[in-house]
Amino acid sequence: MADKKNSIYVQLLKLLIFAALISGIFGAISNSLAGLFIDSYYESHEESKNNGYITDLKQEIESRQMSTRDTQKLIDWVKRQRVISVQIYKDDILVFDSDYPNKDEIWEEGVKADYYEWASYYEVKFQDGTAYVLISGMYRYQVYMYMTISIILLSFLLFLGIVMAGIRRIIKYIQTLGKEIEILESGNLDYKITVYGKNELSALAEGLDDMRRSFKEHVEKEAHLVKANQKMITEMSHDLRTPLTSVMIYSDILNQGKYKNEQEMREYAEKINKKTHQMKRLTDNLFEYALISSETEIELDGEKDAEMIFYDPLSEMCGYLEQKGFFVDADLKWKEAGLRVYSEYISRIFDNIASNIVKYADISEKVAINIKYDNNCIKLSFKNTYIQSEKKSESTNIGIENIKNMMKQMRGTCEIDDRDNIFNIKLTFPSKLKEGENVDR
Repeated sequence: MADKKNSIYVQLLKLLIFAALISGIFGAISNSLAGLFIDSYYESHEESKNNGYITDLKQEIESRQMSTRDTQKLIDWVKRQRVISVQIYKDDILVFDSDYPNKDEIWEEGVKADYYEWASYYEVKFQDGTAYVLISGMYRYQVYMYMTISIILLSFLLFLGIVMAGIRRIIKYIQTLGKEIEILESGNLDYKITVYGKNELSALAEGLDDMRRSFKEHVEKEAHLVKANQKMITEMSHDLRTPLTSVMIYSDILNQGKYKNEQEMREYAEKINKKTHQMKRLTDNLFEYALISSETEIELDGEKDAEMIFYDPLSEMCGYLEQKGFFVDADLKWKEAGLRVYSEYISRIFDNIASNIVKYADISEKVAINIKYDNNCIKLSFKNTYIQSEKKSESTNIGIENIKNMMKQMRGTCEIDDRDNIFNIKLTFPSKLKEGENVDR
């Protein structure tokens, strides 16, 4: 099942927060380091740049015969430099300020010079005398601007890269599931679906793998049933052919009158009758096997007490066996235990067991019927001694297979213990003892 804490929505939200955090830290650190580098660089190079501008200004003054009052010429020169601010002081009066280019008569205002200790003032000769020039270069501002844009771009790319890397894992997992589904579609049901994580995709993958296993079990079950049915048909054909051949031989003898007397004729007729009954039993068992195998899952009856379910069919079974000359030792101690069965199957099972006892059991030995109780089940056992020399007509054990199939349909089991001439069939039904009842030890 998908964990809400690890759902794709939460994972994406965590991914976005993580990417934003990492890119933010990267941007802050990069900005600080870049600022330190720029400050360190321009502390050693700023004076040389200012000297370069002063040299250029002196050449401009000389070539254009400029005075401190040639405001427009000074403005034109400053504009060409782009990244500097110029203030000119003459006789301790501010006569030019590039930051106020429209004030042509700024010198008439008589603004006194306010010299700064951190600033460098350069002595320059104009046509109307010597003046002091203060150059403030905006070199760092321009570099800072480019640096900030670059860091923002790199931080965004880092954010985008982290997000895409996280999403790529999800997309890669989806692609993996797509390829594995194609493998299943090709018929390879042994290929296990990859289950990774605890989100919606992993829940989907787990569901696909469960479906794969279920479908595989269904296919294997169908193949097993087909194989079992083919084997059953083959063996049944052989078992039917044997008595059928005998019937044909005895019929030919009777038809051709190849018997010595009337007594021998009756013996042949009795043999034919015996073989036809044997064939009927085989066909009846085969029909019942096909019927049970083809039935869909049955609906069990409502819960009833064990005695109510088993008492009548077991009584009829014991009466039938005693009528056939068998001694039945029935150890049936009833306790209050509820269970659910399919009544029609119970009758069929007991009929099959009784029929096998009559056909194969030694009539001189007792037939033991026993019931035991557990917390989770009821166990019925039927034990008898069979005749070693008696050849079973049911070499395919189709009657036993029918019992096993019916017990399986009722959520129970059938176990066979066949050794030392003792045949013991044990039926286990899921049950629950009522409060106050004890289990059998």
